[in-house]
Amino acid sequence: VLKPWRGRGIGKALLSRALEISKGEGLRRPFLNAQVPAMGFYRQMGFLEQGEVFMEAGITHRKMEWRG
Repeated sequence: VLKPWRGRGIGKALLSRALEISKGEGLRRPFLNAQVPAMGFYRQMGFLEQGEVFMEAGITHRKMEWRG
Protein backbone atom coordinates (compact mmCIF):
# COMPACT_ATOMS: atom_id res chain seq x y z
CA VAL A 1 0.00 0.00 0.00
CA LEU A 2 1.42 3.38 -0.95
CA LYS A 3 2.58 5.39 2.05
CA PRO A 4 -0.11 8.11 1.84
CA TRP A 5 -2.81 5.41 2.01
CA ARG A 6 -1.37 3.38 4.91
CA GLY A 7 -3.26 3.17 8.18
CA ARG A 8 -6.66 3.14 6.47
CA GLY A 9 -7.30 -0.61 6.54
CA ILE A 10 -6.48 -1.18 2.87
CA GLY A 11 -3.61 -3.60 3.50
CA LYS A 12 -5.66 -5.52 6.05
CA ALA A 13 -8.60 -5.79 3.64
CA LEU A 14 -6.41 -6.96 0.76
CA LEU A 15 -4.54 -9.52 2.85
CA SER A 16 -7.75 -10.79 4.47
CA ARG A 17 -9.25 -11.37 1.02
CA ALA A 18 -6.10 -13.13 -0.21
CA LEU A 19 -6.24 -15.43 2.84
CA GLU A 20 -9.92 -16.19 2.16
CA ILE A 21 -9.06 -17.15 -1.41
CA SER A 22 -6.13 -19.31 -0.30
CA LYS A 23 -8.36 -21.10 2.21
CA GLY A 24 -10.89 -21.76 -0.55
CA GLU A 25 -8.09 -23.22 -2.65
CA GLY A 26 -7.13 -25.57 0.20
CA LEU A 27 -3.84 -23.94 1.11
CA ARG A 28 -3.12 -24.75 4.74
CA ARG A 29 -0.07 -22.60 5.34
CA PRO A 30 0.07 -19.55 3.07
CA PHE A 31 3.38 -17.72 3.30
CA LEU A 32 4.96 -14.50 2.16
CA ASN A 33 8.30 -12.74 2.15
CA ALA A 34 7.77 -9.72 4.38
CA GLN A 35 9.94 -6.65 4.35
CA VAL A 36 11.49 -6.61 7.83
CA PRO A 37 10.02 -3.20 8.78
CA ALA A 38 6.51 -4.49 7.95
CA MET A 39 6.72 -7.71 9.98
CA GLY A 40 4.62 -6.27 12.83
CA PHE A 41 1.68 -5.80 10.46
CA TYR A 42 1.92 -9.39 9.31
CA ARG A 43 2.22 -10.67 12.90
CA GLN A 44 -1.06 -8.87 13.67
CA MET A 45 -2.60 -10.71 10.74
CA GLY A 46 -1.56 -14.13 12.10
CA PHE A 47 1.79 -14.70 10.37
CA LEU A 48 4.85 -16.06 12.19
CA GLU A 49 8.49 -15.72 11.20
CA GLN A 50 10.26 -18.63 9.53
CA GLY A 51 13.98 -18.90 8.85
CA GLU A 52 16.53 -16.14 8.65
CA VAL A 53 16.47 -12.60 7.30
CA PHE A 54 17.55 -12.39 3.65
CA MET A 55 17.98 -9.75 0.98
CA GLU A 56 15.49 -9.44 -1.87
CA ALA A 57 15.56 -6.52 -4.32
CA GLY A 58 18.02 -4.75 -2.02
CA ILE A 59 15.61 -4.88 0.96
CA THR A 60 15.78 -7.11 4.04
CA HIS A 61 12.99 -9.70 4.14
CA ARG A 62 11.95 -12.66 6.22
CA LYS A 63 9.66 -15.53 5.29
CA MET A 64 6.46 -15.56 7.32
CA GLU A 65 3.87 -18.33 7.42
CA TRP A 66 0.19 -17.84 8.28
CA ARG A 67 -0.96 -19.61 11.42
CA GLY A 68 -4.30 -17.76 11.62
